[in-house]
Amino acid sequence: GFFVQLDVWKTEARSRGVDVIDLSVGASDLPSPPEPLETLRQATHDPTTYSYCLKSGTLELLTAACDWYERRYGVRLDPKTEALSLIGAQEGLAHMLLAAADHGDTILMTDVAYPSYWGAVQVAGLQPSFLPLGPDHLPAFDRIDPAVAARARVLLLNYPNNPTTVTADDAFFARAIAFCQQHDILLVHDNPYVDQVYEGRAPSPLSLPGGRDVCVELFSFAKSYHIAGFRLGFALGNAEALSALEAVKAPIDFNQYQGIQR
Repeated sequence: GFFVQLDVWKTEARSRGVDVIDLSVGASDLPSPPEPLETLRQATHDPTTYSYCLKSGTLELLTAACDWYERRYGVRLDPKTEALSLIGAQEGLAHMLLAAADHGDTILMTDVAYPSYWGAVQVAGLQPSFLPLGPDHLPAFDRIDPAVAARARVLLLNYPNNPTTVTADDAFFARAIAFCQQHDILLVHDNPYVDQVYEGRAPSPLSLPGGRDVCVELFSFAKSYHIAGFRLGFALGNAEALSALEAVKAPIDFNQYQGIQR
């Protein structure tokens, strides 16, 4: 992976005495809030958190995530079927692609994207087709070749965007939803920067008409709460897609440590 190679280069440079200014992975340099740190400290002394954490053990977190989503976007989701805990949004994206498409299928994405996307696409064996952009630097769905759209199984979006900082509005996501409905495509919206906006509220396609039919959104605690190393996130959205994601994750992981989820 790209960040693994960067880490090798950084380690080698530091071993030579180079003072490295690290702008690579984008980890927050702000202090973590005391509340999650104190909650985690207490949880480590609670023996009920020491066992494997199956789906039932994640429901407190998922209920809180759905409560947060309802407060922010006015849409009530079912924590049992429309939410799933993740070991970070990056893990969720990689497994979501495995769950949503078959080897050789087409994924629609921008040609400038967060580096881990490329590895996830490659592991899933998908064929990327790059989205044409309009003058606002957002995908222009009316310019996508119909033959390409017919082959696509996933539309991968990320707004607020890393690395371009481009933001989108409800009107854009309404067009994305209509496009996915027309072509039977799953919209995967990677949304770890939901709180990194200067004005207003970052939009959520899941909250728009038709969103729950075609969309899964991935959220992370890393950027909003400065706890990137805790590796915790959650997915919200289409129940069928999340069921497929859960089926992929089931033989791979037993979720994150329950104490961190508190």
